[in-house]
Amino acid sequence: MARIFVCGEAIMDFVPVESAAGTAFLPLPGGSPMNTAKAAACAGAEAHFLGALSTDLFGERLLADMVAHGVRTGLTPRSDDPSTLAFVDMSTGEPHYAFYDRDSAAVNMAPTAEGITAEPGDILAVGSISLIPNPGADNILDFALAQSQSQMLAFDPNVRANMITDRPAWEARVEALFDAAAVVKISAEDLDYLRPGQGREAFARELLGRGTALVVVTGGAEGALGMTQAGQASAQAPVVTVRDTVGAGDTFMGNLLAGILELGCRDAAALSALGEESLSALLTRAAWAAAINCTRAGCNPPQRSETLAAIAAGRIGGPVPA
Repeated sequence: MARIFVCGEAIMDFVPVESAAGTAFLPLPGGSPMNTAKAAACAGAEAHFLGALSTDLFGERLLADMVAHGVRTGLTPRSDDPSTLAFVDMSTGEPHYAFYDRDSAAVNMAPTAEGITAEPGDILAVGSISLIPNPGADNILDFALAQSQSQMLAFDPNVRANMITDRPAWEARVEALFDAAAVVKISAEDLDYLRPGQGREAFARELLGRGTALVVVTGGAEGALGMTQAGQASAQAPVVTVRDTVGAGDTFMGNLLAGILELGCRDAAALSALGEESLSALLTRAAWAAAINCTRAGCNPPQRSETLAAIAAGRIGGPVPA
């Protein structure tokens, strides 16, 4: 069966919580690629993490968290470099991050295809802050472009503008991945940063014209749009009481990729042929999973059965109809 491989950073998020002494920060495992791998595994896919993990105490916690969520870590390299730390500010309702990343395991990673025998339908997912600082950014880019010849490449830019010190170099990597990717998932906020003034459908058509098989633009509470050469569909986001939105986009991505595997798409041509019905099912499942994650602290993606039960019930929480 096809598998999902995810390459990029695993970091420790420090999320604000109220305590008797005032606002404190609770350490929770995070990092967009790691979150995506967790979400895909919880969604029922065989998911492997290829990003470097530190051997420090945070790296051990990150490894244990992935294993607990079903992520395969046999191909995960270990490093004596420190873990990346991120402090999350939720005062505006959306997460904003302060990263501590200098000379970290993520920054210095150099992924290889050692131990990977590509099978039809395999997906390699990359993106986020690991594509900003070198040498890791260029190493991941080279690895992703090479693997795109034998695996379907999935890309989510997951922009963190405050970390980008050389925007032209970063954008060159982003554009190279747009050209190579079979799947591109991007948030409306990130689209505004990369293509100011360009609408969701116009962006999707641009990438389809450049060879992308499936383009998905997410808009949080506004739902998601998906387009292929064969059709387009949208899905509304369920209304929930939001605890925080950390990891929501990654949960969407992991469930989207797991859904693609379940559809049996073995290559980009099969993805391009997905029509409205299949797209709608993919987007709906991913949107509901992301909504469930938003009811929890940090990135805590639901199991496949939880998501399907919520969709069947038409609500999140409460008993499922017989």
